[in-house]
Amino acid sequence: MKSILFVDDEPFILSSISRMMRKERKRWNADYANGGEEALEKIRSETYDLLVTDMKMPVVDGMEVLRTAEELYPKMPRIALSGYSEKETDARTKKLAQTFLDKPCDSNKLKKTIELFIGDS
Repeated sequence: MKSILFVDDEPFILSSISRMMRKERKRWNADYANGGEEALEKIRSETYDLLVTDMKMPVVDGMEVLRTAEELYPKMPRIALSGYSEKETDARTKKLAQTFLDKPCDSNKLKKTIELFIGDS
């Protein structure tokens, strides 16, 4: 079963994603990191098939999470989520993430994007 790490510093967002992923538990194994610091700990100690991270987080932002994930697992697909659309950030993000989704992201769009990168199981 493929595993996905979701990263966000907003508990409400992680809770919402968790509810969505509960319905998909036969297809994918979901793990959650509350912020960039926790995400770095997890990606340094566990292996994931896909990373989905928020970009705007205090202390350790999404860019650092993406950069570290790319260094450790260059073939692992990475999805960036953000409610902000800054051109400079978008350009840098495109070098580190395979795709960029606006936040809030429709659950069907997120699921379809996940399927695109890791399939059904």
